[in-house]
Amino acid sequence: MKDYTCLFCEDIYTDQDLASLKEIGEKYHLEAELFVCPDCYDDLRRLPLEEQLKALLLGSEYEWEEE
Repeated sequence: MKDYTCLFCEDIYTDQDLASLKEIGEKYHLEAELFVCPDCYDDLRRLPLEEQLKALLLGSEYEWEEE
């Protein structure tokens, strides 16, 4: 079983966690070595495109604005 660490919040998810998320319709991003959990994915999609790129480049070092 593989573990996936979120690029931003660094929470860890397992294959079973991802299967559960998919089952309930939660959106997340997963590719080769890049995983973004559902909460961070929602936050990321709310940013303007330029900020999305900046966030993806900085990863966990990106400073999210407090709401």
